Amino acid sequence: MAGLLGGRSEEYDLFQNLKSKEWRLDNLYKIIDQDGRVVTFKRNTAQKKLFDNLKYWNVILKARQQGFTTFACIDYLDDTLFLGMNSGMISHNLAHAQSTFDEKIKFAWDNLPQTIKNMFYVQGDNANRLKVKNLATNKVSSIYVSTGFRGGTLQRLHISEMSSIDRKGGGAAKEVITGAIPAVHPGNIIIMESTAKGNDGSFYDICKTGEENAINGKCGVKDWYLHFFSWFDDDRNVIHDDNMIIPIEERDYFTKLQEETGVILTKSQKNWYYKTHLTQGDDMKQEYPSTVKEAFQAAVDGRFFTTQTDRVTKEGRLCDVPYDSRYPVDTWWDLGTATSRKDSMSVLFTQKIGAWIHVIDFFGCNGEGLPYVVRELNKKPYTYGRHFAPHDIEVKEIGTGKTRLEIAADLGIRFNVLPRLPFIDGIEASRLIMDRCLFDEERCGGKKGLFEALKNFKKDWDENLCRFRDTPVKDWTSDPVDSFRMMSIGIREDFFDMDKEKDYYFIRKQEEEYARNSNPLDLFGIWKKKI
Repeated sequence: MAGLLGGRSEEYDLFQNLKSKEWRLDNLYKIIDQDGRVVTFKRNTAQKKLFDNLKYWNVILKARQQGFTTFACIDYLDDTLFLGMNSGMISHNLAHAQSTFDEKIKFAWDNLPQTIKNMFYVQGDNANRLKVKNLATNKVSSIYVSTGFRGGTLQRLHISEMSSIDRKGGGAAKEVITGAIPAVHPGNIIIMESTAKGNDGSFYDICKTGEENAINGKCGVKDWYLHFFSWFDDDRNVIHDDNMIIPIEERDYFTKLQEETGVILTKSQKNWYYKTHLTQGDDMKQEYPSTVKEAFQAAVDGRFFTTQTDRVTKEGRLCDVPYDSRYPVDTWWDLGTATSRKDSMSVLFTQKIGAWIHVIDFFGCNGEGLPYVVRELNKKPYTYGRHFAPHDIEVKEIGTGKTRLEIAADLGIRFNVLPRLPFIDGIEASRLIMDRCLFDEERCGGKKGLFEALKNFKKDWDENLCRFRDTPVKDWTSDPVDSFRMMSIGIREDFFDMDKEKDYYFIRKQEEEYARNSNPLDLFGIWKKKI
């Protein structure tokens, strides 16, 4: 064996270090990190905190991307190899189970130093199970990944994304509770972990039991114990920018959090939360909770505009909004695909009146071209101001060789072309603008109307990662919402075309107005004063 690691001294040091589980965890195993690089696994702050406080039955309520599944894979593989433990890992679906085994457990085993692998005889290495015999102790042990486990005896069990197992239905959660958990011999370790997805189901009940036990210091061999890891327990959740301006409503949230929990956040942590909140919206508290209570109060259906549309309804802004002939009507278009006969088009009609945007009308159609839509607009009794279209209006149509911008000009519509911005920027702008909108109930409400589309515009669900993507479900809501998004982008571009110094001035004025005004988002009043 001498020379396998470069010499007897190095090999001797290795085997001395192998006596320490903590050394093994932080030095021995290879993983693929979030950037796709092969690196040595080292426990992060949250993982060390869990390791130091492990009980028998552990339930973890957590923010996203803290690596507890990876930690459990390495920890259980280590116990399988060096302590002869039989370990089971339950995933919420087969694809996740397979990737967990291949990319975490099997990868870590395959990349061990050959000197270590020589200590074991592999008796079974299949699609989801590694079974080895320790040649020094003659113990046979295995680590197994699946969507369930019943029968046999385990010393280690990890259950990933229990909230998603709850929501699968069909008795999946019951099978975990009545089948897998009883397979763990008393006095051994279970780790159940998940983000929260509502205040019901097995995971919710276990968390509440674990929270009570943690408060009372109860941690027997069959007592669930809650470990909560917030977004600020992750050292990576920082943005270092001393000049970033955080809106006053976010600062109020941080103040309230400090009063309730005693947690004092750094400027870099506040920066990260503010920027992440812009993209996550109503899902922020589910994906990145600050407290246990917050995690279970969060919205869980993946809608982009729940907070904003609820506010519209509560404040009575879905109402009678008549056309006012004293003001021009601007139109905001989403043109669908660049085909000559199968366009899906949506047009939004707005008037800027004082501090408000009056959304007075909406028109949508499928299978019609620009000439038809222009004729429909000309039938309406409005005096038009400006017409706005997305950047892809400059794409040439099949069959004509002309851009839709040119075709529209021939029909008497001269478009202002909006800039191409990332999708999430449009969502951010829409959330802000919606707080200053009045929607006509008759022309923009109703079944499959504009407002109904805004209410039901949802994020796509990633079954493998068990979370919502930042991209939307492509359904009937997409076209109406895209026209609203065009309007929000256009208004944002109108009012934010200013240098950094003016932008800083604008936000300071916004905060002054917030402090004085009972309506904290009177942004348009501020913009009109400034401009």
